[in-house]
Amino acid sequence: MALTLPTAYATYSDYQIFLSGRDALIPSASFPYYAIQATILIQKQTGGVSDNYSSDDNVIMCCIELAEALYRDGLNSQHYGMTSETVGNHSVTYATANSSSRGSAYDEIFNKYLYALGLNTRRIPIV
Repeated sequence: MALTLPTAYATYSDYQIFLSGRDALIPSASFPYYAIQATILIQKQTGGVSDNYSSDDNVIMCCIELAEALYRDGLNSQHYGMTSETVGNHSVTYATANSSSRGSAYDEIFNKYLYALGLNTRRIPIV
């Protein structure tokens, strides 16, 4: 039996429009993965009702902003346990995000885009 992935609510073309001239955070080759992960979170948050609104701009923008948050979280997790590092004259301090702050950030994105559609009614903890 072959794995069937859901169709992402947003495409890289949508992402480029959403950026409005800003540089892309997510590389084009990685965008489909993060968009699918964001779509799955939106589906869980709405109990699947979001599929009926998949072409709505609010759902598409929610998917894009969640994809960026997931990508950013992935970058931060590469440095898990490290608070800072110094190489030569260059010093970097890494932000740490626990699961509750991530869930809160995701909730803000859900509320920003899905509330107006009445889709942000299921409260599924994001871990």
